[in-house]
Amino acid sequence: MSSRKPDGRRKVALVIRRAAIGLSASMALTVPYLWGTWEDANRPQMLILTASLLVVGLAALVAVLRLSRLRASVVVAPSLSFLTLAAFAALAYLDGGIASPLGTLPLAGITLLAIVVSWRWFLVYGAVGLGGYLVVAMVGGPAPPGHAVAYTAGFAMLAGVCSFHAHSLRSMRSRLAAMADLDPLTGCLNRGAFDRRVAQEVARAARSGQPVTVVLFDLDDFKETNDALGHGAGDELLRWTGQTLKAGVRTHDAVGRVGGDEFAAVLTGGTPGQAAAVSERLRNLLADHVRSSVGYATYPTDGVGPDELRRIADERLYADKVSSGRSAREPVAAPAEGSVTRTPAVARTERQRHAVAQMGWLSAFSFAVGAYYVAAFDRPQATVLLVLALVGAAIGLGVVLSAGRMAQSRRGLRYLNAVTVLEVVLCAVIVVRDGGVESPTSLGLLNTIPLIALSAPLRIAIPAIGALSVVYVAIGATIGSPEPWFVGATMMIFLALAVACGTHGRYAALQRRRLTALSRTDALTGALNRRGFDEQFTAALSRVARTPAPLSLLLLDLDDFKAVNDTHGHAAGDELLRWVTDRLTAAVRAGDGVGRLGGDEFAVLLPDCSAADAARQAERIRDLLGARIGCSTGTATLGVDGGDQEELYLHADRALYEHKAQARRRVEAPVER
Repeated sequence: MSSRKPDGRRKVALVIRRAAIGLSASMALTVPYLWGTWEDANRPQMLILTASLLVVGLAALVAVLRLSRLRASVVVAPSLSFLTLAAFAALAYLDGGIASPLGTLPLAGITLLAIVVSWRWFLVYGAVGLGGYLVVAMVGGPAPPGHAVAYTAGFAMLAGVCSFHAHSLRSMRSRLAAMADLDPLTGCLNRGAFDRRVAQEVARAARSGQPVTVVLFDLDDFKETNDALGHGAGDELLRWTGQTLKAGVRTHDAVGRVGGDEFAAVLTGGTPGQAAAVSERLRNLLADHVRSSVGYATYPTDGVGPDELRRIADERLYADKVSSGRSAREPVAAPAEGSVTRTPAVARTERQRHAVAQMGWLSAFSFAVGAYYVAAFDRPQATVLLVLALVGAAIGLGVVLSAGRMAQSRRGLRYLNAVTVLEVVLCAVIVVRDGGVESPTSLGLLNTIPLIALSAPLRIAIPAIGALSVVYVAIGATIGSPEPWFVGATMMIFLALAVACGTHGRYAALQRRRLTALSRTDALTGALNRRGFDEQFTAALSRVARTPAPLSLLLLDLDDFKAVNDTHGHAAGDELLRWVTDRLTAAVRAGDGVGRLGGDEFAVLLPDCSAADAARQAERIRDLLGARIGCSTGTATLGVDGGDQEELYLHADRALYEHKAQARRRVEAPVER
C-alpha cells in the first residue's frame, strides 16, 4: 500500500472518481439507444461491451478509496479514461462508422476529458481519441465526403475551448488563492498565511531535524511617521519595509506582515547564532528609513511548536525594545517611487472584453470551417451556402473588433445578444439548405449548446439550450429523412456535454466568487481589507456619478493601540481589533462599508450621508468604542471636501490627525489649581 499523504490520497481519489463516473455514465446513457435500435446490426456485441464497461466503472466508483491507496493509484484514472476512449471508438465502429448516431462518441469523449484534465493530459487523450476516430473513419461504414474533416475541425474547436476555459479557471483560482494569502498593501503574507507557513515549516523540521527560525520585527518610529506625515507616507514606509525584508531573505524563506507595523520572517536552516546574525542584518537593511526592534526563536533550541516560537520571539523583541534605549527621531518616509507593486485587481470589464472577443473568434472559426467544407466538397447550393458562411464569419470578426465597446455598456451586451441570435438563425438556414441534421454543417448549431452551458448563467443557459434543441429537432423532423434515433442520440450526446460543461462552469464560478470575496476580506477581523474597501469606494463613486447623492468617508485610528500590544501581547491586540470591527459593523447601516486599512486603522464608507451626518456618526462611534479604547476620527464628504477618492482620503486623514492633536493637547494641558 502507498504511504502517500492524506491530502494526496484525496486528490487521487477525486481524479479516479471523475474517471469512473465518466465511464459509468457514458455506458449507462448508451443502453436506451441500444434498446431502441435492437433490430440493427451488432447490438448484442455492443450491449455486452457496454454492460462490461458499466460494471468496471461502477466497481471503480465503489472501490475508489481503496484504489487511491495503491502504489500504482496514479495510473488508475488514466487507464479508465483510455478505456472510455477505446470503448467509444468500438461503439462507433459497431454502430456503422463515423456517420452513425454514435459516430461522434470518440470526439465527444475528448471534449469531456478536456473539461477536467490539464492541457498536457488533454493533448495525450486528444491524440488517442482522434486516432481512434480516424481508424473508425477508415475501416467503418461509409460517410459523406468531408464528414470526418468537418467533425474533426468542429470538435477540435469545442474541445480546445473547453480545455482553455478549464485551464484559465484553474489559473484564476490559483491567483485568487495566492491573493487571499497576501497583505494587499505590502505584498507580504498576511497573518493567517504566515501562521500556516510557520506551522508547515515546523512540521517539516520535526521530520528532517533541520532548524527553523521565526524572526519578528516591530517598527519603532512608525507611529511618528504616521502622525507627522499622514497615512500615505506611513503606507509607503510599510510597502518599502515589506519589499526590503523580502529582498533580504532567501527565495525559500517567507516574510509576512502580522500587524500594523509588525513584520515577521520564517527562515529554514541555520543555528541560533546564525539566526541572530541574520536578524541583525535584516534590521540594518531597514535602518536607513526606520528603526526596528527584533526578536527571534529557533526550533528546536528555543521551542518545539509554532506558538512557543512566536511567544519567545515576542519576548525577545520587547526586551530588545526596552534595552535599546532608542529615543524618538525625526520621521523619515520611504522612497515614494518604485516601492512595491500593488496586488492587481481582476478587472471585470477586461474579463468581459476577453469573453466577448472569444465568442467572436469561435463564431468566425465555426463559419469559416463551414465555408471550407462547402467549397471543398462540392455541396448542393454551394454558392448560397458559401455566402451565408462568409457572412457569419464576417459578423464574428466584427464582434472581435468591437469587443471592447460591447463589454463596457449594457447596450453593447444587448447588441451582442442580438448578434448571437442572428448567427444562430444563419446557422439554422445553412443546415436547412444543406439537407438537414445529417449534414456536417449541423455541428455549428450543436456546438453552441455546450459552449452556452460552459459560460452563461443558468437563467440564460437553460432557455437558450432549450431553444437550440427545439430548432435542431424541428429541422430533423421536417428536413430530409433522418432516423428518429439519429436525432435523439445526437441530442443526447450534446446535452450530456452541456451538463458536464455546465457543472464545471457553475463550480468554477462558485469557487471564483468565494476566492474573490476572500481576497477582499481582512483575515483577522473579517472586515474589508484595503483592496476590498477601495473597490467598494470606487463603485460608490460610480453610482454617485450616475445618480447624484451624498457620499462621506470616515477614517478611524485607535489611540494607544501599540501600548495594548506591548503590554498585553498580540493575542489581546487581535481580540481588540475583532471587537472594534464587530462594534463598527453593528453601528453602521447595511449598505455602509467597514474596512481595516492597516494595523489599527479603520475606514467606514457612508453612502447617502451628508457632512453633518458623518460628523454625528463619527461622534457616536467614538462614544461606542470608548468603553474599551479611545479613537481619533476624521471625515470627508464628496463635493465638499474633495472631488475624488484620493482627495477625500487626504482630507479625512488631515482631519483625523487634527483631532488626535487636539486630544493630545487637552491631555497635556496643565490642570489649574
